Amino acid sequence: MKTIRTNKLVFLDIDGTLLCRDQTTNDPGLPKKISALSKKGFLFGLNSNRSLEDVLPIYEFFHLNGPLILENGVYFIHENKRTFLLSQRHRFTSRAIKTLLQTFTKQQTIPAQIIVGDSVDFLRSEKATQIPLLLLANKFRKFTGSIHPMRYGERDPKLGAQLYRFLCRYFKEAGIDVKVELSKASGNVIFYPKGASKGRAIKELRTFFPDVAIYMVGDDVSDLETQKQVDAFFAVGNAEPLVKKSADYVATEHYAKGVSEILDVLSTR
Repeated sequence: MKTIRTNKLVFLDIDGTLLCRDQTTNDPGLPKKISALSKKGFLFGLNSNRSLEDVLPIYEFFHLNGPLILENGVYFIHENKRTFLLSQRHRFTSRAIKTLLQTFTKQQTIPAQIIVGDSVDFLRSEKATQIPLLLLANKFRKFTGSIHPMRYGERDPKLGAQLYRFLCRYFKEAGIDVKVELSKASGNVIFYPKGASKGRAIKELRTFFPDVAIYMVGDDVSDLETQKQVDAFFAVGNAEPLVKKSADYVATEHYAKGVSEILDVLSTR
């Protein structure tokens, strides 16, 4: 098994950590800081609910150089090799997710438009602001689901709560072993196989980095699941209250500025 010579491995969450809710960074200088620390032996990876297609542009923009944990820990990529941590038996195709959402809108009599596509690209456009009620699902995910309930481009908490309750019932009645969550950070409804965990993925990856300090930077409860598997857990300033309370260090700054603040702390360790 090949190991990497490095001093520290830092895993970063994306939504609510590297990126603000509008999918932009509030610290354009962060990629340069990451590059400088990489030259000093740091590795930077992503630990995200997102799919590979969604994270690659972010990985490149921030000049990252470490492993990728994807779809809430269903699999990770290290040295261009994919390692699956769960059975690939349950896949969620775009057609299946669209049918699922059609069932929801029909049962609840909700006149929402359903779009299954590149959700990141769509949210950056003005199209979303023109739709009265929208259920936007990401088409790139293969083992998990991410659905954005929106009203004229803004998050719709009421619709999100309805969808969350529907999916919990649906998967239970169908006998599909899936966990459903309503994200407080981004307002979307996500579902993934039970047993998938950002923390479990880090535990498995530790075998490649036996003598390296591993850290996690995040903002929500799913990120907090990594705390037992890392040497220290850091929260950005906009993190959920429970995450802040449990973190080893909480940044005063929000989002990417908070990440930059945390990296300043880590560079002195």
